[in-house]
Amino acid sequence: MSPKQTGGKPRSAAGKRGRRPADEARNGGRTRSPGPDTRYGGPPTGRPAPAAGIPVSGRPLPWTREGRLFPAPGPEAASLLVEYGMVLRQVLPLRASHARDLPSAIQSLSASLTSERGAGPKPGYLSDPRMLAAYAWYFLPWNLYRLIRLVRGLALDLPDRSVVVDAGAGPLTFVQALWIAAPDLRSRPLTFVCLDRSRAALALGRELFLTLAGEQSPWRVETVREELPRLPRGGADLLVAANVLNELAARRSASLSEKTARLAESLAGGLAQGGRLLVVEPGVRASGKLLARLRESLVDEEGLALLAPCPHPGPGPLAARGSGTWCHFTVDAVGVPDWLEALSKRSGLPKRDVSLSFLFAGGPGGSVDPALGRVVSNPFPAPGLEGAFARYACAAGGLRLYVTPGRWGLV
Repeated sequence: MSPKQTGGKPRSAAGKRGRRPADEARNGGRTRSPGPDTRYGGPPTGRPAPAAGIPVSGRPLPWTREGRLFPAPGPEAASLLVEYGMVLRQVLPLRASHARDLPSAIQSLSASLTSERGAGPKPGYLSDPRMLAAYAWYFLPWNLYRLIRLVRGLALDLPDRSVVVDAGAGPLTFVQALWIAAPDLRSRPLTFVCLDRSRAALALGRELFLTLAGEQSPWRVETVREELPRLPRGGADLLVAANVLNELAARRSASLSEKTARLAESLAGGLAQGGRLLVVEPGVRASGKLLARLRESLVDEEGLALLAPCPHPGPGPLAARGSGTWCHFTVDAVGVPDWLEALSKRSGLPKRDVSLSFLFAGGPGGSVDPALGRVVSNPFPAPGLEGAFARYACAAGGLRLYVTPGRWGLV
């Protein structure tokens, strides 16, 4: 969980610059809150008085960096993103008139996809050639970039003959992102079952993937015209649902709680024994709230364990504060190809960073390490601990403070 974070220089919810709040922190391997520690400038004077008036649980914990989400694209991934412009030109070439219209089409689709504006795009909008071109040339590569950053930070080691089900696959964005981000998986025989309501999007995605990976790829890709919440039962070693919650919420067939509970049941029921679930949404408030509801249903009703970003199954402390915050991540847009940056500027939609909310879950719930936390703030002087610095982290029991002797330790 995090308010705002970047791969290089993250920004907190307050907008100040810090360092890498996507880290996991642990209290040096101990499973209980430590007592006073003179290494951090003396014992705390009672309960810490945290910055910004945010209540925390327990005493401060010493910081040990353990892991990090959203690493920047490596050289190979960055090179493939540069080449992706040529892949698009080969598969979806634009006539001169269509190329001139592309920035306008991108702006129109952006307006309809933004949750705060109107009722959203019409169902099946990717079947409209103009909207499909706008999506393929702008939204698809930016979504590829987001997913590449995410996949590189997750443990998605899929054994041979694993089955991946992509619900709401669109133009096979996740399949392409996985191929770019996980070179160790490219030689493994994997099966991808990609579901979407738009035949045009699925067909385009298949062509893009084959152009990117080559006809001889051992990955078997099946495309099926289908839509959520209908999913095949019990066959997915990895089930992916990316950018689908807002479309599901827009339907008026039932209450939001009923729809998220039904979706949670469908997603959990689609997993094979030991299967994992990855849900990815835009980093906007509306999507974060929907994902929080889905999280509750997956944990409370379906019994799934949370693998990331949450270090515990309890209520999210950011939402519990009642201050309008929500769990999402923002990363600096580093390693973005020049052609995509140029098109973004021509469309009036340049990006300095990208954001997302996500949930990675699977298997039955296990024991929770109370020492493990997900960093949700920039470093700040630790209250009551002279010379020390601290960060907030989401942990079992609520927000915790993780402390180090100096700011340098919080990277």
